[in-house]
Amino acid sequence: MNKLYYILFAFVVLAFAKAESQQLPEPPEEQKFYESQEFRLLGPFRGGRSAAVTGVPGKPNLFYFGSTGGGVWKTLDGGRTWANISDGFFGGSIGAVSVAPSDHNVIYVGGGEKTVRGNVSSGYGIWKTEDAGKTWTEAGLPKSRHVPRIVIDPNDHNTVYAAVLGNIYKPTADRGVYKSTDGGKTWSKKLFTNDLAGAVDLIIDLVIHVYCMQVPGDYNVHHTVYLVVAMVVLYGKVLIMEKRGKRSQKMKVLQKEL
Repeated sequence: MNKLYYILFAFVVLAFAKAESQQLPEPPEEQKFYESQEFRLLGPFRGGRSAAVTGVPGKPNLFYFGSTGGGVWKTLDGGRTWANISDGFFGGSIGAVSVAPSDHNVIYVGGGEKTVRGNVSSGYGIWKTEDAGKTWTEAGLPKSRHVPRIVIDPNDHNTVYAAVLGNIYKPTADRGVYKSTDGGKTWSKKLFTNDLAGAVDLIIDLVIHVYCMQVPGDYNVHHTVYLVVAMVVLYGKVLIMEKRGKRSQKMKVLQKEL
């Protein structure tokens, strides 16, 4: 078995090496506008690394980010200065920050970073502000532990979805995709595969479809080939294509109402 593994690994490496050696196509026309740009450090020098950053449409100097050890931060001047806006309400590890498209004063924040590594900080559910970070209230899912993504209905900031990775060290039912239609007061689970597969990403497109990716929540199975990709259609059904390496030998299609 180990010999076969190494043969397959060598084949993949050679395939990538061959692909890299081939002539790359010309870059798209849009890339010319970015070639002269250079990145620079904007700080701040507190709070640790960040896995959750968002801007606000129409406000080029307004940004929010969630750190892995210092709560939520805000800048009004394009990163020249930053201020923590979660102190006194909550803090710690942040995995998701999402500003409502229909009202930029409404922001949802999910606790718990998604950058799974040797030492990972967990969070304590979802928090919400309706005044751009001046005050915050708890908005549910206190046992979620890690919320990597939150997406908000572009027409209704009270309709929100949360991708919950859950506890990364043990099986738990508190993971999957959740939906709230009352601004986080109550949540219903809309996608749950099993107690090891947590959701890590969600995307809403212009016609209001939600796309979700799930990965294992159990840190101990990181060597197992395990991937779930789902497409969720608002007011419709969910289609899940699941392949789980050592734990399954076939593809499954599941359907459920949202």
